[in-house]
Amino acid sequence: MLLVKSGGKGTYRLVVLVSGGIDSSVLLAILTKDGIECHPLFVDYGQTACPGERQAATLVASTYHWNLEIVRASEIGRLSVSSISTGRLADDPFFPHRNLLLITIGSILATTRNLDGVAIGLIKTLRYPDCRPDFVTTATAALRASVGRETALMAPLINYDKPTVVRLGRKLGVPLQSTFSCLTLPDRHCGRCESCKDRAANLRSRA
Repeated sequence: MLLVKSGGKGTYRLVVLVSGGIDSSVLLAILTKDGIECHPLFVDYGQTACPGERQAATLVASTYHWNLEIVRASEIGRLSVSSISTGRLADDPFFPHRNLLLITIGSILATTRNLDGVAIGLIKTLRYPDCRPDFVTTATAALRASVGRETALMAPLINYDKPTVVRLGRKLGVPLQSTFSCLTLPDRHCGRCESCKDRAANLRSRA
């Protein structure tokens, strides 16, 4: 999965969006292994699980010897009625425009530091429209148009499902048990929400 610039002009220097969950942790491990200069970024956008996510993101960044950048924009959370920001199981977990928001914040940092672009840990799913390849293509075009130059948007896990990502993580020695993904609680797994159940099921599986 080596990511090298066209023409063999070296490897990328990327802002890596890190949430503390399995997907972004595996992403950071892969990019680090490939020799990419990573600038891990955690965004507090008002998600209920921010404290737990931030702690897990800090751990995975330090595991690979990177400094974690933290941006606080917690007021954004009150604009959504997603369970991500309300903490209520009955609410829809889809947070509209969340990935576009994160990519935009990451791109601002990348532009400021004269980096090549942004990497995000999207995986294969049909459930959320902002996790699909066409979203990545459209967002890449929007980033280019907004700054007038090429800005890479990397999503190297987008064709892999969760079990495959977990297997990659185990192979790379990612501290998967220390990741955090919960919709309803700030600092521990509730065990009842969609994120908790998905995480637990995949960590139990040895396939």
